[in-house]
Amino acid sequence: MLHVILIDDEPLIRNGLQKMFSWEDFHMEISAVFPNGSLAFEYIQTHPVDLVITDIKMPFMDGLALSKLVCAELPETRIILISGHNDF
Repeated sequence: MLHVILIDDEPLIRNGLQKMFSWEDFHMEISAVFPNGSLAFEYIQTHPVDLVITDIKMPFMDGLALSKLVCAELPETRIILISGHNDF
């Protein structure tokens, strides 16, 4: 079972991502959900995570900064960046 975390500052998006798929059908489980990259990175440092799905623009620590830290410290962790903004 792959451990997935979801990070987005918008509650509607976080909830939607959790309900979008039958994660178990893909041998995945949502291990945790966070509103920003700072909280997610604290979690990642002490819990195994296989996949990070993160928004790009968020307060405190955005998805790009989080991705850089994860790639540097846990290069085997996969990352998917999402955005609802038109400027990317």
